Amino acid sequence: MERSKYLGGSDIAALCGVSRYKGEYEVWLSKVSEAYQRKDTNACEWGRRLEKVVADKFAEEHAFDLVPGRAICHRKHAFIGGTPDFIYVEADGSQGVLEVKTTNAYNAHDWDNGDCPDEYRLQVQWYLMLTGLTNAYLAVLIGGQDYREVKIVADLCLQKNLLTIACNFWHNHVETKTPPSCEMKAETIALVYDKDDGSTKQLSRPASFIETLKAKEAEIKRIEAEVEAMKNEIKQALGESTFGLIGNRFLVEWKTVNRKGCEVKPTSYRQFRIKEIGTKLVEA
Repeated sequence: MERSKYLGGSDIAALCGVSRYKGEYEVWLSKVSEAYQRKDTNACEWGRRLEKVVADKFAEEHAFDLVPGRAICHRKHAFIGGTPDFIYVEADGSQGVLEVKTTNAYNAHDWDNGDCPDEYRLQVQWYLMLTGLTNAYLAVLIGGQDYREVKIVADLCLQKNLLTIACNFWHNHVETKTPPSCEMKAETIALVYDKDDGSTKQLSRPASFIETLKAKEAEIKRIEAEVEAMKNEIKQALGESTFGLIGNRFLVEWKTVNRKGCEVKPTSYRQFRIKEIGTKLVEA
């Protein structure tokens, strides 16, 4: 299946506004423009290289057989499709979807307590919709050494909503070649306008637009400096302590984290986080 001819599992999160990597405009551009091509990253390359390693670990943990995923087209809509990473087969013959991910240690908190990023959860529901299966797993390798799994059960109501979103997008924007009314990300702008032609254009923005822009940039720098100073005040108060309590509401953590396989940067660093008591830790 040619990627420009259908909406796949990696597209649906963008259409729902939860993708960290692309938005509606990027999806639209990838379907209507032959010139559009996302550049491969080192993370993508190594994710593909490690895919089978992580899948083999999953198969060993469960004693399941694995079948490489194949391209699947929706039974009613030719523009709806996708390719799951694997289909797992249990001893009793029942099957499910296995999607494999890799990420760095900085994103470990996204996978705490059996959770996972929303974009991956939607991707798996997309593949469950296409296959008609009811169970799936996300297997992830974090930082090259931390293996985790998340089990996902089919949500038919969510799948119906995803299909509606995808159909509306295809009919209203792809078929009509009408771009969605949303802002392009900086990465997309760089891809669309990747070369200059040496010309000069008179822009319609007033001078006050630039004045406001410069004022906001200065305000951001000021706020960032204030935030850094406040964090440093807390770190000085903590000293060598790992945790600190502020009133009965906040817990601060300044914990040593080992950095694996790094030759240039120090082998460890202290990660600063703030937790409102009763909620999950979030990186500050």
